[in-house]
Amino acid sequence: MRISTQRHNTVARIALFTSSIFYTSAATAFTLPISSHNTNDVVGWQVITYSKAGDTPLKIAQRHSVSIQRLQALNPKVRHWQKQRIYLPYQVILPQLIQQQKSKITVNLAEKRLYYFNAKSKVLSVYPVSIGREHWRTPTPTKTTYIIHKKQHPTWNVPASIQRYYRAQGKSLPKQVPPGPENPLGTRALYLGITGILIHGTNQPASIGTASSSGCIRLYTNDIEHLYKQAGVNTPVKLIYQPYKVGFNENVLYIEAHPVISDYDKNNQQRQIIIEKLQNMTNNSKQLQINWSLVDKAIDEAAGIPVPIGKLFY
Repeated sequence: MRISTQRHNTVARIALFTSSIFYTSAATAFTLPISSHNTNDVVGWQVITYSKAGDTPLKIAQRHSVSIQRLQALNPKVRHWQKQRIYLPYQVILPQLIQQQKSKITVNLAEKRLYYFNAKSKVLSVYPVSIGREHWRTPTPTKTTYIIHKKQHPTWNVPASIQRYYRAQGKSLPKQVPPGPENPLGTRALYLGITGILIHGTNQPASIGTASSSGCIRLYTNDIEHLYKQAGVNTPVKLIYQPYKVGFNENVLYIEAHPVISDYDKNNQQRQIIIEKLQNMTNNSKQLQINWSLVDKAIDEAAGIPVPIGKLFY
């Protein structure tokens, strides 16, 4: 999918090359115009913004639709977040299903991102999400499903399992929580064909980018409202676990590695799978040279950003 050069939203321009840097003052979702002729798996660009007086990591993260964790990882030297130059993580390797344009919504649990591809407008939107907490009785599943129902300002019907969990901690919850600031579903909810699993907003924005829900997929308020307008009933949804992604930007090969979630991969078999995939790529192409020490370093660091590991020599 070749990236178009048209302007799409308030993030000034779209850049194809990894080295490109652009400046922005505000953004909603991370969005990219995509065409079916694109040959690059690495999309997006490096963006610089400037924080304001009174800013905090959460305010910046919400304003630019990124998680606090990824924002801090990309800006490790920033201690005082007011009036600072801030790098935004607006570059990703597309999950394979998006590369093939086979899914409308893809949630990669490993990277805690939701991808929505609008086939009509050829626009890809990328949102940070929160997923089910580790070792919880109802983790976010890996499954293919679809949106069965949409609701603005939903009422939260508290599951019995969550009521029991809070009772065990000496707390109580009502059977229903009406719409409003105390409702953990936020302002919008997309109900999936999996019992008890929703894509919804949140009243806990600091949780975005973490594994902290009871199985549902949370988005920032602005992001769920943006997605809600686009994704209709019967929109296909694919929930996947893919901690390691590889792809090309022109003739340079990149890897994007994320921390392993033991609920989905107790023995880290995904590491061996991606190593074998890379080995097969070199076996099938004598022009491809991979720096294996860079591969190991990227996987060990699991920084969640595309890192160059090889190159095609023509």
